Amino acid sequence: MNIRRHFGAQVSKFFQRLVYATSQARYEEALGILEKDYPNGKEAVAYIKAIDSRKFSRYALVLPRYGRMTSNAVECMNAAFLKLREYAARRLLFEVWIYVMRSFYERQTIAEGSIDLLTEYAKGRFSEFECEYGRYVMYNADDDNALVQTNGGVDQWIVRRHPRLSCSCYEPQEMQWPCIHVMSWCKGKGEDYLPYVDRIYFQKSLLACYSQAIPPVTE
Repeated sequence: MNIRRHFGAQVSKFFQRLVYATSQARYEEALGILEKDYPNGKEAVAYIKAIDSRKFSRYALVLPRYGRMTSNAVECMNAAFLKLREYAARRLLFEVWIYVMRSFYERQTIAEGSIDLLTEYAKGRFSEFECEYGRYVMYNADDDNALVQTNGGVDQWIVRRHPRLSCSCYEPQEMQWPCIHVMSWCKGKGEDYLPYVDRIYFQKSLLACYSQAIPPVTE
């Protein structure tokens, strides 16, 4: 990774907190830990903040900085095309095209063959949430608002349904899906959480992305 080359291998464990951050709050918290606990933390934070958010890798996510296990797009390209970069220009273009077509075919095949309602990414994330239901308790809930706490009452979050779904953890606003606190609320009320999941996380949307065939390249 570029950040390791600039700041050394020790920065990796701090950087992974940023990579795995699933909300802006967790992302900012990880930045604070990096700045405080890493010897060159201020310089590393400045380096990361200088990366344009539009250059962060994006795959079926509303805000790619959160929830996507990757650094920026350039670093992803470096990893994907590591061997390809050794080829001469004409061979490189050919190999990149083959790589893109193979990826397109694999994703199209996965989407067409899936019988699941949600994408693998969303399904895996919600499965994690469902395993953690027992940690949360809902208080003072009505049709539009709820206070969700951990069993010990140490941490708490405010969930609101209107004017649009939100939680004080920021995850629903950023990821366009229900966080574990919203899912706990839905479970307590006997409601289905799927209506709060954005359409980009459904297999139907993924299939639509790969439904059109790409014509062969012609001179």
